Amino acid sequence: MRDTLLLLALLLAACGGGSGDDDDGPADAAPPAPDGATTPDAARPDSGTDVGPEIAIDPATIDLAAEAGMASAPLTVSIANQGTDPLNVAAIELEDASGGFALADLPGVFPAVVAPGARLEVRLTYTPPDAENHTATLVVRSDDADEGEVRVPLTGRLARRCVRAAPTSVELGRVDRGARSGVFRLSVINCGDVPLPVTGVRLEGDMGFQWESDRGDPTAAPIAPATALQLNLTYENSGLDSGERATGTLVLETTDAAVLVRVPLTASGAPLGCALAVRPEQVDFGARRVDRPHPVELEVINEGTADCDIRGVVIEKTAGPPRNLIRETRALEVGRIAAGEARTFEVTYTPEVADPRGDRALLRVNYADAVRQEGRRVTVEVFGFGAEALIGPVPDRVDFEPVTAASCASRRIEASAANAGFVPLCVTGFRYEGDDCDRFVKLEEPEIDGCLLLEPEQGARFAFQHQPDDLGEDTCTLHVTSDSMNRPVLSIPLRGVGVEADATVDMLTVGRLEPNQRAYFGLSRPAVEETIRVFVDDAPNEAWDFSDERNAISFAAADHPPRDAALRIEFDAICYERVE
Repeated sequence: MRDTLLLLALLLAACGGGSGDDDDGPADAAPPAPDGATTPDAARPDSGTDVGPEIAIDPATIDLAAEAGMASAPLTVSIANQGTDPLNVAAIELEDASGGFALADLPGVFPAVVAPGARLEVRLTYTPPDAENHTATLVVRSDDADEGEVRVPLTGRLARRCVRAAPTSVELGRVDRGARSGVFRLSVINCGDVPLPVTGVRLEGDMGFQWESDRGDPTAAPIAPATALQLNLTYENSGLDSGERATGTLVLETTDAAVLVRVPLTASGAPLGCALAVRPEQVDFGARRVDRPHPVELEVINEGTADCDIRGVVIEKTAGPPRNLIRETRALEVGRIAAGEARTFEVTYTPEVADPRGDRALLRVNYADAVRQEGRRVTVEVFGFGAEALIGPVPDRVDFEPVTAASCASRRIEASAANAGFVPLCVTGFRYEGDDCDRFVKLEEPEIDGCLLLEPEQGARFAFQHQPDDLGEDTCTLHVTSDSMNRPVLSIPLRGVGVEADATVDMLTVGRLEPNQRAYFGLSRPAVEETIRVFVDDAPNEAWDFSDERNAISFAAADHPPRDAALRIEFDAICYERVE
């Protein structure tokens, strides 16, 4: 899926800013200052260790995909100051030979000053100039002593359209005349970058084939990237005799004529004489963790009326990396098998290479039919793909709003160690590291008894409340251990700040605002609405509204404050009750 899924992308929440856009930030994260805005030292006290300005840019590498002639969805790039002194950003520039990349929401004036603990955000888009892949560099220059110039590599490409059926063909087996087959499940997977609208599903060939969708009408909504449409297939035998075969094709049509799925279908009449069948009739291992064996048991049944002579099993790999093995690991007993008798054997899939294109093989059981005096075989298609066990943080760090020391607490904020891959993984434990960890009260922790099994997209959830006893910064790091292959020890930093009083003053500089949109300015602490006072260039202003959900004030488009105006917001912070 879910290759794009793979993307922790899919998992990291971006905070909303005050640049005039309407993007919501996470409910429990302190919102950033708008374009080039600084947050006063009074709201973010020094930790007591002078490290100067310290730049941090997120993300560290960028890959953008877009359709031909269209811009990609804007990606927010965060330029944060993790130091103790203001950071002066002198320039934010693109080195782009292709001309496909574009920056937006740049500060109106350089240098842009970013206060300790604050950040500014710019937006980056990519419009493919041609069908080739392109690279560029985002360059940020500042007065950070050891990172005066930070270079972020960029990659731009055309959005891929990709769809595959798993399996690629369906054999519904032998069906008695007048009876219906069992249900076979077919997955149509969107392995591309863009949603795949389905315009129709139809059947060609023998009309005994039928399909149903798990989600009702498959045309009602597109197939999202890294997800699948599940179809259930059956065959009703209204006229096939023994040995006769029915063929058909399931056709899935999309809005893009070039993206068409055709899946061959076959079924046959129930046999007389010697006839072997293998159950299941197709083996789809799905996503399986690399470097581990994954066995499955198959059953061979003589569905005929006479004895058969089993000669053996042959497995032929037809696609996928050679190191990914599909082999017989418990042999099928050869020799005579009576009518109605069943025998089992085992096949094991051992992928060593992660490859979303998948592995395929043909498994053949060879046997002799004494009645017909001929050698015969029954064929089973085998599918699977290897994947790594991946874990990621959501969010990648937890920043609590400033809290009045010794008397108040922060809001409840949650974090999780999430399964970011396609295969299950085990969380085996967690611990906290840091001198201030006792000031982060644990409201919720996962129960781990040796192994907390996380399926794809599940997470081990934690919840905290910051209760500072003194002024200044408190830090703690949550370490989560697992059997993941990318980060066996996942670290999530926790940071909070204790301040003197509930009374707060936010000083912001108005950046570029979208002229036809409501402009939001996030506050540094959860505010008591009745106490909020707003000043624009020191003049009282009443043309604003407060959003409790965003913890932000906003101005309608007609009431926007002028660009580069000084915005002062005075308020009392909410004092949340401490949990003992």
